[in-house]
Amino acid sequence: MGIDVIIGIIGSVFTTVTGIGYFLDKNGRRIDDRFESIIVHMERMEKSINDMRADLPLKYTLREDHVRLSEKVDDLDKEFTIWRHAETPWKS
Repeated sequence: MGIDVIIGIIGSVFTTVTGIGYFLDKNGRRIDDRFESIIVHMERMEKSINDMRADLPLKYTLREDHVRLSEKVDDLDKEFTIWRHAETPWKS
């Protein structure tokens, strides 16, 4: 084996390692950038979900809550109707 073959093998190995290193570094940066954008997006989504959770009780009611409130209003309406039509001592 001559010195040219050894230098050729070393040069090939060096070029291959350098190419693989460049490829991994370039793709590693792209992957890191992508993960950062995903993390930012997830943080925005989490904030949006937390805001929605805080607003839900104020903006929306459950069906059971609506039925319960309607029953109370109906009861108050009945009492008011009875009270309004009841005879009062000051009527002549």
